[in-house]
Amino acid sequence: MPRRFLIGVAGGSGSGKTSLLRKIQEDLGEQQVTIISQDDYYLPIEQQEKDDQGMVNFDLPLAIDQRGMLADVADLLSGKEVHISRYLFNNKHGKTQKVRLSPKPIILIEGLFVFHYPALCQKMDMKVFLEAHEEVRLQRRIKRDGTERGYKEECVRYQWEHHVEPAFHSYLLPHRTSCDVVVKNNILMEEGYLELKEQLGQILSSVQEL
Repeated sequence: MPRRFLIGVAGGSGSGKTSLLRKIQEDLGEQQVTIISQDDYYLPIEQQEKDDQGMVNFDLPLAIDQRGMLADVADLLSGKEVHISRYLFNNKHGKTQKVRLSPKPIILIEGLFVFHYPALCQKMDMKVFLEAHEEVRLQRRIKRDGTERGYKEECVRYQWEHHVEPAFHSYLLPHRTSCDVVVKNNILMEEGYLELKEQLGQILSSVQEL
């Protein structure tokens, strides 16, 4: 069975994970990379925790179907296709997008909590931390949530203060020092990306030699 490599990619909200993954896929080729997102494993909203103000808090490890995510990762690593229902934020009609993921030599899994779950983290061959200043991330989130999800800035700032940043400091930032590569993304992807690209290229070369 061909060897497959699992790469974890995590960063705070607004750090640019989507842009980084797109760049990796473009540079290495779509036939070499499978991308799987933690966001596609949110539990139904009725199972989500609420804060003291009655607001749903999606920024908790318990918000994610960890077992389902781990099972799909295991299937991809073993060479099996998986089918997921893509999570659509603020979707009033409850429709989901069905997506088929096929196993490729490099499997990228991204999300806020991917380093927090031990069973998942232990399967990773490399861990990548995407870093950006807090104010930069906040402004990106305000723009994204307003444009793509229709959230008002007041709501975004409330979530940021009470849910997003507390989760970042509790469940992600402590893992930064154990990551193999740190990519800074305040304005443009800085030199850390070149290091990451080189390492991924070496992984692909080793796979092709097997």
